[in-house]
Amino acid sequence: MKLYLIEALVTPAETTPYVARTWTVSQAEAASTRARYTSELGVARKDIRTNTLDVDTRKEGLVTLLNQLARTGITDFFDGAKV
Repeated sequence: MKLYLIEALVTPAETTPYVARTWTVSQAEAASTRARYTSELGVARKDIRTNTLDVDTRKEGLVTLLNQLARTGITDFFDGAKV
């Protein structure tokens, strides 16, 4: 199973910058999320990062994924991770 994590740094003029993150389960949903980030949050498409994660759906694979996410955090987890 593939999961997609869409991330973008949002820098509104009147508030502190923050990172918007959305998990999706399909490429179509990821594309819709990127479009929403562009239209609603004002983030340029080139500044939106899409991380793909291959998830082993067996119990052992899911436990490994959850443990790894808990240990490293989301931001340190990606860059082609395969679990």
